[in-house]
Amino acid sequence: MINFYDLQQFLKSFGIIIYMKDRRHTLSMVEYEVRELRRLELISKEDFIRAIAIIKHEVNHELSKG
Repeated sequence: MINFYDLQQFLKSFGIIIYMKDRRHTLSMVEYEVRELRRLELISKEDFIRAIAIIKHEVNHELSKG
């Protein structure tokens, strides 16, 4: 995973598709799903860390836009 699109494709492989009108809500829901996948040990620690970093980057980008 390199970017948010890659993360969405990764989630799609688990049957998870998330899209909401508000991008911040989308990011929040994606983070929730990633945390659940890790809690259930369906993804590796490395994938989890990478996914959270991508989400945090996107959140910061959204906040900087205003």
